[in-house]
Formats: sequence, structure tokens, C-alpha cells
Amino acid sequence: MTAARSPGPLPPLLARLPRRRPSPASTISLEFDLARAGAMGGPDDAVAVHDGRVYVVGDAHGGRRVHERLAGEEGEDVLVPGGPAWVHRLEMRGGEVVAWAGSPTTEQLTAVSLRAGEWRPRPDLTERGGGGLMTVRHPTEPLSVQARRIGPGRSACRVVHDDGTVLARWASRLCGAPAWEGDRLWSLEEAWPRQRLVTRAGPGFAPTGSLDLPEGALAGLRSDGRTAAAIWTDPDVPACLVTAPAMTALAQALGGSGPPGDDTRPYTWRTGPVGGVPSVTYTPHDGAGGTVVMLHGGPHAATWPLFSPLIAFLAEQGWRVVTPNVSSSALASLGLPSGALGIDDAVDVVDVANAARGERDGPVVVVGWSYGAYVGARAVVLGLRCAGLVALSGVLDPTAVEARHPALARFLAAHALPPTPPDALGGVPVLAVHGRHDGRVDVAAHRRYVESLPAGTYLELPDEGHLIITDGGAALAYPALADWLARR
Repeated sequence: MTAARSPGPLPPLLARLPRRRPSPASTISLEFDLARAGAMGGPDDAVAVHDGRVYVVGDAHGGRRVHERLAGEEGEDVLVPGGPAWVHRLEMRGGEVVAWAGSPTTEQLTAVSLRAGEWRPRPDLTERGGGGLMTVRHPTEPLSVQARRIGPGRSACRVVHDDGTVLARWASRLCGAPAWEGDRLWSLEEAWPRQRLVTRAGPGFAPTGSLDLPEGALAGLRSDGRTAAAIWTDPDVPACLVTAPAMTALAQALGGSGPPGDDTRPYTWRTGPVGGVPSVTYTPHDGAGGTVVMLHGGPHAATWPLFSPLIAFLAEQGWRVVTPNVSSSALASLGLPSGALGIDDAVDVVDVANAARGERDGPVVVVGWSYGAYVGARAVVLGLRCAGLVALSGVLDPTAVEARHPALARFLAAHALPPTPPDALGGVPVLAVHGRHDGRVDVAAHRRYVESLPAGTYLELPDEGHLIITDGGAALAYPALADWLARR
């Protein structure tokens, strides 16, 4: 366990995006004006490096747009003129920077590529599938590294020559996509609450070195052989672009600088077990009047020490926030066999909530994102005593999952999720917040479910899809959440 700590000096290689102004979410908290790097699909898909320039997706301009930065230069990122407003992913393909763009509410994306400083439609490009196989080609050599997840937090990796020869195989706690840099292969591996940068080289691509990073999360490793880039965040600093002349310099700068940060957040934070479950705890400076146990979606995601404007907002409201890694989280040490989802996870939530209640005064409320909402509901079925249950873009009963979504249809077929009858939730107050255009939830079915509860409250966001992405959606949802919590 690490003690709560204050921010340290900001290394010069971290580049902030400009503050987000104006923003409808400014009326909630200034924390929502802190711009962050990272695409809507996640920070691992938000960086590209090409010809001495670094491109990063950021939310500084009322959408998710592409910013350009000359590697090694001081100063702020420059918004690429004419760039698409809502970028979901960024990649290099055929020597060009390609952005996959769409509205905040759609999963049907179109490609545009950057040519001569202008974004041009690319109807000839299609999204890459692969059935779970991640492939990263070497930029100049006939080599690829491939990885396939074989369990929560564990991936089977191999290096393959274009002629089909397998040059190396290994298993690792892989976090995101590896990156080529000359004859070396770099990857991030889980060592929660830290990550470890590992380099491999030589005929068998054996490990040749590693470096433990500070507590936080690094994502989106990229290199063109002359410039290395990634995105860094920890609870003190919103997600920032990191650049260096080479991956070694980037790794050494992050590993040797201590916790980067120059802002004072409205909380202190620590990592360590809560009820025996690895967690991050954010505590308001003036003490807490209650605890929010916030569950991630996924299910095979993970909670890292990072900046969240929602967590900061709740801390300003006097709530301690605990973000646990339940059993199905993408941590190799906690992986469960297929079919255990929703059962062991709920037991973990009961343990976390009971520990929070036992150590401190005030109510305990469970807030779940997506799959996390179902886990919270199952914990109540198991006997969890809590002052309330919140579903953010999630479902309380699996019958409200949108089975027509291809990925979710496969998920439902693979996992026998126990149902959550409405009467099993008893009189626990429930708040459900949904985007009207959520393609992963049968919104009408879930609304009927929530309205059938003795103490159910339903809030629909007219311009959101799955998750809460826009400033307008946050401005509607989060004050309503704060008011609801204040009545617990």
C-alpha cells in the first residue's frame, strides 16, 4: 500500500492540452475544464507518430479532435485545421495518419486520412477485425507482433515473419498494443498499481530490460524510430501527451521523475486493498460524509490510479470514492474461469462495501458503469446493505442487454449471468442514467425495469449513446447524481 501524497514537479516532456472553454460542464466543476488526451475508444487508440510529428486525440474543443505536435518542441499542441470533430480512434495505415470518426452516439465509423495537412474521406478503408487478435506490423521489416487475450490480464504473444515463420512466443500481462522501435519491441505489462515497460530484442525476442513506472497509467505506445510518444495519467494529472526522442528516454523520464503533477486535486489518494480487494481510494481533503464504491465496466477492464473529473466532482461534494478491481478485472492475479462473471465479482463488492462501512461513518452507495451496474445489483441480491445503487449506462438485469449487438450476443452466449428479479433489490433506492441512443442496452426495457422498482428513478440523456461522453450529457447527469446522493 502507498500513502497519499501531493503532486510533484511536472516533467518537461509532458504536454498538456489547453483548457476546455467554454464547456457546459463548467457549471458543475472546474475539473471538467481540464482537457484530456485520449480517443473515445480509449487512450491506446489515440496516438500516431509520423515523419517527426506526433498526433494525439484530445477533448479540448468540445469534441474529440486531433492535435499535432512537433516532437521535441516546447509549447501547446496545435489543432489540425479541418480535423474531424468526433474522433473515436487514430492509427497509422499505409504511411498515413487515419482517423475513425463519427458522432458520440454511433458505433458506425468512417475513415478520414491526413494528406498535405488536410483530412480527406477514405471510403476505401474498412475497420480491422480479427476476432480478438491484435496485430502490430513493423514499419519497415516483414514482421508483425500478434497478441490474443487468453484470460483476464493475460495474453499469448508471438512475433511472426511475413512468410508465416513464428520467431518467438511468450505469455504476458499485456496492457494495450506493443510498439516497434527499430529492432526492438516495447510493451506495457501489468504490475498493479504500476505498469512495467518491457523491451525485447534479439533472435528470440527475449526480454532485455524493464522499468517500473510510477503509480498511474501509460497507454498508446508509439514510435517511428525517431520519436516515441504515449499518454500518461495519474490521479493528480489529466491525461497528457508524453514525447521523447526514443522509448528508452521516455521510460527513464517517467520512471525517474516521481509522480508528475502540478495541480491540486480536491482529494488525496492511495492504492491498496479495501476488504481484501485491490482498490484506489480518493478521500476529500476535509474528510468524507459517505463512500461511493465505483465499479468499472468491461467486464475485463481494470481500475488504475488516474484522473477522473467525475471522481473529483464527487470529492468536492464530500464523498470518498473507492474504485475496486473485482475478480473479473483485467489483472492476471485475479483472473477467473469463464462463467463466473457476476458471482465472484458481487462477493467482492460486498467485501469492499462492508470494509468501507466498518472503517468510516456515513452512507455507502454503489455506482456501476455498464457491466459494473449489474455487479452492484447482484451484490444487493447477496445481502449488501447500502444506501443506494446507481447504474450509469448499465443494466441491473441481463435481460436488458441489447442482444442484437453482435459482440454482446456472443458475450451472453458465453456467460450464464444470473437474473436480478426486481423484488430481489428490495427497497434499495436506485438511480439509472442512460443515453437515449445506447446501442448496448435495450433502453426501453431497462426503463420499464427501473420504473417497476419501489424506489427507482430513471434519467435519460437525449444526446448520448453508451457512456456519458459530451459536456451536455455531463451537465445533465452529474448534478442530478449529486442531488440524488445528497438524499441518501
